[in-house]
Amino acid sequence: FLTYDIRSIDNDVFKSKFFKDKPITADKLSNSQELAEYVKFAKNQAKADYFAIGVSYITDAGINNSTGKNNATGNVFLKIYSTHDSEVIASGSFSEFASGSSADQARANVARKIGNELGKTLSKKIQDYWKKRTMYGSEYVVQFVGDIAPMERIILTKTIKSIDGVSAVNLRTTDQTKIEYIVTYSGEEELADSIFLNISETKLANKFSNYDYKINGNIITFIPNSLYK
Repeated sequence: FLTYDIRSIDNDVFKSKFFKDKPITADKLSNSQELAEYVKFAKNQAKADYFAIGVSYITDAGINNSTGKNNATGNVFLKIYSTHDSEVIASGSFSEFASGSSADQARANVARKIGNELGKTLSKKIQDYWKKRTMYGSEYVVQFVGDIAPMERIILTKTIKSIDGVSAVNLRTTDQTKIEYIVTYSGEEELADSIFLNISETKLANKFSNYDYKINGNIITFIPNSLYK
């Protein structure tokens, strides 16, 4: 990771803050509802852009009668998520085989081989993902809660399209309670703030002066203050 200029955060201390004294394994976490909360915790508390979870198995394969050396096999199953929108950046399994003068050395050798290859592969995938997001932007779900008239919706759509960094705006759903857009954005400013700022310069400024917003990953929800909790 250091070779590819990717900063990593040690999970041991971080995990203890979330789970405290509760014992947890990667196997258990990956099959529980707590994974979503843990990824959210990683984003908000550790400011992590990515989250990796997986399990590894290193097995003593005995002694090779021809060489007299101890053998070991290793298998890793891993997924890397974007904490922004939970998109899977990389997933899959990796296997290796190694030998050594002792069982411990064989295990250490196979772990080293897996670590080296896996580190290169994952680093490259993370960099490719980041380049893609930087070049084409990220997708956001932008919601406006409330009864918004058709003419107001037209103004909203035009306003969002005018924001620097917005390359696509697609209306997904609309009814008397909510409007929802899919917005592709690559700007540096917080998208929610940019939307609010641009709305303040339109005929909808008064209507949305009583609104606030919530952000949950890539979902931005604008909601009247009377409903905001």
